[in-house]
Amino acid sequence: MFCACAIATWQVAVAPKSTFPIVPTYVFAVAAVLALYMCFATIWGWWPTGRSVRGPSTAPVATRSAHDGQEAAGATGESAASAGAGGSAATALASSTPVSIKLKPELDTGTNRFRLGALNRGDLGSFRVEVIDAHNQDGNWIGRRSWPVPWLDDGSVGAKQIPKFGKPLLDFARFDFLGLQQDLEGTKWLRGDHWVFPSLPDPVKVSYSAVRYWSEVNDQHFVITVRVIRDDPPGYIDTRFKIGTDGTQPYCRELPETPAPVPPVPTHPQQPRNLAVHGRPQQSAPAEPEPAPASEPTITDRWHHTSDGGKVPALMRLTHTSMSHPGYGGRQPQETPPSVKIGMLVACRAIDSASSGTELRARFLTFLNSPAVRAVVEALTTIEPGMSWKNLAGHGPRTLEAALTASQDALAGVPVASALFLPPTANESLYGRDGRAATLILYVEPRTADGQIPPASDLATWSRRFSLALSLPGAFADFLVGGIGLATSNEPPAQLGVWLQSYQPLTVMVDIDGLHMLPGSSPSNQFIGWAFATADGKSPAGAARDLIVQLCEYTLHLHDFERALASETLQDGSAATLTRDSE
Repeated sequence: MFCACAIATWQVAVAPKSTFPIVPTYVFAVAAVLALYMCFATIWGWWPTGRSVRGPSTAPVATRSAHDGQEAAGATGESAASAGAGGSAATALASSTPVSIKLKPELDTGTNRFRLGALNRGDLGSFRVEVIDAHNQDGNWIGRRSWPVPWLDDGSVGAKQIPKFGKPLLDFARFDFLGLQQDLEGTKWLRGDHWVFPSLPDPVKVSYSAVRYWSEVNDQHFVITVRVIRDDPPGYIDTRFKIGTDGTQPYCRELPETPAPVPPVPTHPQQPRNLAVHGRPQQSAPAEPEPAPASEPTITDRWHHTSDGGKVPALMRLTHTSMSHPGYGGRQPQETPPSVKIGMLVACRAIDSASSGTELRARFLTFLNSPAVRAVVEALTTIEPGMSWKNLAGHGPRTLEAALTASQDALAGVPVASALFLPPTANESLYGRDGRAATLILYVEPRTADGQIPPASDLATWSRRFSLALSLPGAFADFLVGGIGLATSNEPPAQLGVWLQSYQPLTVMVDIDGLHMLPGSSPSNQFIGWAFATADGKSPAGAARDLIVQLCEYTLHLHDFERALASETLQDGSAATLTRDSE
């Protein structure tokens, strides 16, 4: 524009007999030269723009290392390098104040639900969270293109004030194991919503690709990018998570993952051959465990409750162990009645694989008819006169199974209860078992005398049932020692798990007795409680109370349930009351 004005005024000024002054031409020419200079100065950083482009910026950019997750401030005119050798797991939008939110996955093992703890390492701010990208292992989109992530406490998806070092929880994802199990074991095609991501107005439901076996599920996963957004001042930070299953256990891991440790260089002459043949170093067959010394009795009467599955990995594997009786098969999910499964492990010496299966089965039936087992089963369902335990086909002395039925035909109808006994076998490592301990599983589908599903039981009744279950490992240890001659020990410690399962919400089994669920909560249809024996643990009644607290707080989401727990029958010192009730 200045050049055009300079040329125009120059032509007028130099025209013959023109009286127009030449000064405006010089003014426009100088302005045109300055404008042209500034265009190149801005691009190449010449004076006076060089300071603002090349100088240090006052707008920091927050990045997070893949290894330690720490935020660092600082930016240059060039793109900010990600911190950490493995690459950055999350990047933040440059602003006057970086977004310093660390998302940490937390698993509720009782409901297979993942929460995200949003730890604010910066100043007080208002934050909201949404998923901005979701695809499977093949790079294909899953679900909606984006969706808001609700806060766990109130189910809202709006911005929430988070103070410095505050850590509210987000309701992120839930793994529907039963839906996947029904698809893999009950049908030929996957039909269920195997992962559910809570959101508004509707949750996002995702299914695995067509697979037929559990082993194939391990090859599938989802990559979810979660964005934490701050509106004032504007900014965001992204974190990517890998979601899937290891075997039957769900996981949620921040990406990039920490590389697996490099295996040690083989030193034994046989190890190179094992690496070539088996793909990994082979451990020599473990020697038979030595019997526990008589001065160290096995602890089965003091218990510590835990929700950390890492402390009871063998129990976690029992979550998906099912019974083989044909009466349980061929049912649709909505036709399956509520059920209770009790599993336990007691460390003992391994059994000889050449032992007589006939003798072992006979002694196993004797144990199942003992008062301790009968008390647990009777507390859950009705046992009519004439019912008896009958052996089923197992796998020699390695796997023993029995069913409690009224008919002489052990395979007719649905059993009143089923039992599975898995002793450790010498010099054998069987899939899914702890080779150091014997396993017992009791499975019951509660019924009334007329064969109907019983009404829901109150918390006191469930506390008594849990207490009876926690007393059963002691009888199981006595059976191992006195019944089949397997010396027991405390390594690993005795463990017990309780699984409640129903197609409908768990309130069909647990009567909440006027208590109210917290707004925005959705009761689960399953409960899993674990405990392990320890010398400084609680009595069975005390550990049972801890299981009831877990049931109320994390499965049913009950408000003010503590007043129900004040009942005398739910206190640690009420063992005598519980004993009288069970007689």
